[in-house]
Amino acid sequence: MLSTKLVPPRVKLQCLRRKRLDELLIQVADYPVTLVQAEAGYGKSTALVTHLCTQFDHIAWYSVETGERDAFLFLHYLIHAVQRIHPRIGERSLRLLEEAEMTHAVLHPCLTLLINDLAELAPDPTVLVLDDLHAVLDVPEIATVLHLLIRYLPAGLHLVIGSRRALEIDAVKRLQATFDLLVIGKKDLTFTREEIAVLFEAEYGILLSAEQVAEIQEQTEGWIIALQMIWKGLERGMGLPELWQTQPEAGRALLSYLAEEVFDRQPPEVQAFLERTCMLQTMEPDVCNLLLGRANSAEMLRQLERSGLFVTEAGDGHYRYHRLFQKFLVTHAEKKLEAAEWSDLQEMAAALYEGRGDLQRALAHYSAAGKMQAVVRLLLMHGEDLLVSGRLELMKSWIDKLPSSVLEQYPKLLFWRGEVDRALSRFHEAAHWYTLAEGGYIQKGDRLGRSYVYRGQAQVYLDTIQPLKANYWLQKAVQILGGDYPAETFQILRLLAENHTNSGQLREAEAMIRRADELMPGQGRDELDVRLHLRTGRLRQAKEMTLEIIDKERREADGGQNRVAKSHREMHLLLSLIDAFLGEADSSRWHAEQGIRTGQTLQSPFVEAVGYMRLGHAMAMAGRLEEAETCYHRSVKMSEELCVERGKVEGVDGAVHHHRAARGAGAGADVRADRPGAGSERA
Repeated sequence: MLSTKLVPPRVKLQCLRRKRLDELLIQVADYPVTLVQAEAGYGKSTALVTHLCTQFDHIAWYSVETGERDAFLFLHYLIHAVQRIHPRIGERSLRLLEEAEMTHAVLHPCLTLLINDLAELAPDPTVLVLDDLHAVLDVPEIATVLHLLIRYLPAGLHLVIGSRRALEIDAVKRLQATFDLLVIGKKDLTFTREEIAVLFEAEYGILLSAEQVAEIQEQTEGWIIALQMIWKGLERGMGLPELWQTQPEAGRALLSYLAEEVFDRQPPEVQAFLERTCMLQTMEPDVCNLLLGRANSAEMLRQLERSGLFVTEAGDGHYRYHRLFQKFLVTHAEKKLEAAEWSDLQEMAAALYEGRGDLQRALAHYSAAGKMQAVVRLLLMHGEDLLVSGRLELMKSWIDKLPSSVLEQYPKLLFWRGEVDRALSRFHEAAHWYTLAEGGYIQKGDRLGRSYVYRGQAQVYLDTIQPLKANYWLQKAVQILGGDYPAETFQILRLLAENHTNSGQLREAEAMIRRADELMPGQGRDELDVRLHLRTGRLRQAKEMTLEIIDKERREADGGQNRVAKSHREMHLLLSLIDAFLGEADSSRWHAEQGIRTGQTLQSPFVEAVGYMRLGHAMAMAGRLEEAETCYHRSVKMSEELCVERGKVEGVDGAVHHHRAARGAGAGADVRADRPGAGSERA
């Protein structure tokens, strides 16, 4: 944990306090969530430090960075941020994170404990600032954490988000629809003509004429980073006509010109330092020393910060470049330095971060160095763990960055890419990757690898309840294995048993289970055993078995929650159906809702769709027929979007059945659903 990310950044001395921003940000206490949204360089962080932190007594701060695309790391930082308000906040959440396996299934209970602590212990009002949140908004797991936090935000806690883009989160959209979201945008942050004049005179010591103020305002549109660079240019004796003549456009073109003016005037030692450290997300003295072969990087960093050279102190001796200035430096360094030297610098940084266990930064630097074999090596080393723990987007993003010429050599990566898409309910895409992986394994003569691919293909059809197609691929897997590889054969036989269960061939299913048990006796029970009991009407035994499996998953580190989504086999979905058949409507509804949350947490739309089917059954049993209809229609729509025709059957059947029941109720009858929809389709 980098503690300096949990304190507001230091504001430069030349910072103008603006009354209208004071008046805007004091309104934070009147809204549950405030969004400060603008592009880079508009002074979002500065505005929050200057105009928010000075007006509230209880502020928790977390500066988010691009490298923190792991939901567990994000949650750790979030907990430690609010602990600065009260040390007991989040203690239970941290214990749970330390004791439980790091899988996405644990995020929801951790966040629940944290929200309860905040409601009990945080003073009213408390402000929680998540700055630069745009850096991780595209990570689904983190978006889910934010959605739940915002949805259940305690009344005395006010969330303030700094971001470059809008938040595509349902909870935020609901707040906006009910006018409970305070938005402070680019228009609010930009400097007016009057503010530009005061800024230059009071803070920069430069008196501008009215014409000069109007010209600067027109060219920069009040963009603070451009105003700061104009100040630097004027300090060096440049005139405004000279600036506009050379770079007539505001924004990035002006930035590039002034950055070059600043860079070219630095002594060679400083230039070399900038060129050879600009690829770092955070500049730490020991990392800089390694890259430059020197011992005094700490002093150099302090010097750069004091000179106002677009370097910001992040605390604890760490620094960072202003992002736009860093982009300029990277572009400049890639042109000036020899390609081999630039690659060596990136590789040195990658090796250092790999040694520290920072997988994300190591991958990024190896990739920037063009060392794709090193990227492949890390993915092969950590890929199984990434998949098992459900870190699907991280795996997907890095496999997608590899060129096809590299991927062709590693069918395991192609297979894993298919597994990611299957877990995310992208079934057609998964089949494409499996086909590519099969070709690679055939070329290598790898029979076991081919069985993995055929098993993956079969699981696409098992997930979507297409028994004939699933049987084709499972038989291919059995044939390719021959009598070898008993562990893989065991898995295939279990899947064949599941497929027979889907087809209603229960004797054949039990025979396959016996064959599997002969290969590997003593294996624990799983969802297949539950479904066999359900299919044969042994409902109470099926329920007891399901509860035992859930309890086991909670207790054992290698239990069923350390995985990706299990389609319609999720335990809560099965329990919801079992309870529906037993007539236990409340329990059925609760487990259906848990199944929906599981689908959302594990990024599986199909699991979520089945959850809505089961929720429809529960609502209908309770006599809430309109809500049941809504659930069924939502489930059918989601299945249509996923192109899973068999996934629609249970929802369509339920909608038709309960529509008839609703018409009966309209005629005066006291209607209650006596059965769920065609639950046996996915039992």
